[in-house]
Amino acid sequence: MTEKIALTEHELASAIGMSVSFLQKDRNTRRIIPYYRIGGAIRYDIGRVREALIKLEQGGSATHGRTRSRVKKGLDCIDSTQ
Repeated sequence: MTEKIALTEHELASAIGMSVSFLQKDRNTRRIIPYYRIGGAIRYDIGRVREALIKLEQGGSATHGRTRSRVKKGLDCIDSTQ
């Protein structure tokens, strides 16, 4: 088995606790979450998404570790081989 490096929009939405429609709107308007279009398929690179979310982190030092941990934990749960 190989390690998964790219996620579908449904897998990513579940991992980060957002809806699929949020990701679809982001692709069409805001472009915060980086993605690839391969033919008609949309895929999200786990590492690039993690970096983008960490850059969006807001708040003081009290939230710094917790937010980063949540993002990492959410994406790590789908990093395992499938």
